[in-house]
Amino acid sequence: MKSYIILFILLTNIVAKGQVSLSLPLERSVFQRDNTGQTTVTFGGQAMVSTSTYQIQYKLVTLDRDGNNTNYNSQSWVNINDFGGGRTFQFNLPISTGWYRMYIRASQNNNQIGGTSSIKFGVGEVIVIAGQSNAQGVGPIPPPEANTSNSPYDCVISNNEQLFCKRSIAPFPIFGKMENSSRVGPNGVGVWAYQRLGNRIVDFEDGKIIPVLFFNVGASGTSVDNWSATADDQNAYVQNPLWDNNIHCNSAGVPTSENNGQGQPYIALRNTLHYYASMFGIRGILWHQGESNTVTNSSSATYASLLDNVIQKSRDHFNGNLAWAISNVSRINHEGIDKTSSNVLAGQNTSRTNKGGVIGAGNSDDIFDPIGSEGTKRQLDRTHFAKDGLFDLANQYFSNFGSLKAKTPIQSSSIPSISVTPNSSGGATLSVPSGYSEYRWVQYDGNYKDVDCSSSPSPCSNSITLASNSGNWRCYIKASNGNFMLTRKVYLPVTLTNARIASDKDVFLENESIIKSSVYPNPTYENFETTIAFELPSDANNLRLDIIDSKGTVIKTLANGNHAAGKYSYPFDIKELSLSSINVYYYRLTVDDIVETKRLLHIK
Repeated sequence: MKSYIILFILLTNIVAKGQVSLSLPLERSVFQRDNTGQTTVTFGGQAMVSTSTYQIQYKLVTLDRDGNNTNYNSQSWVNINDFGGGRTFQFNLPISTGWYRMYIRASQNNNQIGGTSSIKFGVGEVIVIAGQSNAQGVGPIPPPEANTSNSPYDCVISNNEQLFCKRSIAPFPIFGKMENSSRVGPNGVGVWAYQRLGNRIVDFEDGKIIPVLFFNVGASGTSVDNWSATADDQNAYVQNPLWDNNIHCNSAGVPTSENNGQGQPYIALRNTLHYYASMFGIRGILWHQGESNTVTNSSSATYASLLDNVIQKSRDHFNGNLAWAISNVSRINHEGIDKTSSNVLAGQNTSRTNKGGVIGAGNSDDIFDPIGSEGTKRQLDRTHFAKDGLFDLANQYFSNFGSLKAKTPIQSSSIPSISVTPNSSGGATLSVPSGYSEYRWVQYDGNYKDVDCSSSPSPCSNSITLASNSGNWRCYIKASNGNFMLTRKVYLPVTLTNARIASDKDVFLENESIIKSSVYPNPTYENFETTIAFELPSDANNLRLDIIDSKGTVIKTLANGNHAAGKYSYPFDIKELSLSSINVYYYRLTVDDIVETKRLLHIK
């Protein structure tokens, strides 16, 4: 059995004088800019300080494309005046195109009190990819060089979830740099052409860094007929023409635990729009599909009508201004014969003409290897792109990005603030505005779909009353149009004096030791042993290490009791803990009065 290490270094011999937690925006999130190059970003968090006279301050620092600070020392600390109950805060700032790190601190007479918290985020471009396998990605092939140095940029971002064929709303959003080994969730396989495309967009405008966030809902083998039928009826089942006409997502080897393909493939696009595009905004949909319709001999009029319907339904369901970029795509090797379809290409061209807010995205039929030549543009199946073909595909997309950028983007939804009413015991009543269609309060960055509305206290109304030992909470809010918003966190108890609550990032404490926590690998996988290791520089009288779920329920206690100074490691096996059905879980380390909780993503 292979063994991976989660390194957890905890230096705790001095109790913190104060700390500030920053929980909005989410780490490495990117927000869609408007056509002036700006958007409004919401920042939110909570102060845990022992003094009653303090000021919360922020410092916004620009980063280069590799994530390095460029102006930390030249930026001043700015006072925040928007406070709520429980020493919480939330405020909005207009932010221009760029890659940033926001620092938050508490101060007294301009002298820092305790810790500084920070979050990396960007304002740039958000793109959703849809289509079939040459959009989704296929095969363990190397990605094309991202740029001349073959180095992925720090500000090209993806979500590493794998939700292909799953109907449910995605888990809590977790973002990361698009490395060569990354996925582009929720459906993507590998980075495909998108790492190179992202890097080229980053450098699109002289003197600016343009961060890019990608989501991929491609679905292998699907026809435009499949997309249109499930756009009309999200309870429909469709036959995938390249899967021997089996029900899509309901054939051997495909995960079917949730709904056996009901509503697929369109439901994945709709969920992504309502969830991710609502939270972060969107520039548009990048559509690469047509090979299956070459096989089914679609007419140009039929293809155009069906694609028009998919475009219109996406706008009806999400936003009437949603832009689309459509590639010319028909090339496939079927039954050993290279085929293209002038009808499919004509249908794609007609759809661009029929619908406003639609542009072309190149002609990928032009990317192929002549018969008898060694395959560098396409894989051995002569259908799916190989490394050099992906390079060309990314360049085709990029050459049309200027036209897509000219369309009106959709901005992220406004985030309601949480009202916090503390009580004398350290608990509080948390409330968000009424009038929305659904509310789901979650502990420890839990998942919307896992909330049990029958539990107590009820997590499914616009307010919830919590005890002082309840940990930290957020609220998913769903509007009547289906769009989601995610609030900042509130940590309990809200009246701490000499204790502190750990933030989700490294916390640096003035004149104190450093708490540093890092997780590897994250995500984790079944059949691999995971080890939590930590080092104590001094004795700990009360130490406890637990594995917990999103509700805070202890699944297993790995350590409990006195620990002398020194190094410790505690292995556990995910499979043995019956975590195979959980996407996100946590480890919680308590040392005397300090509690550190960290999220782990589990890939099944």
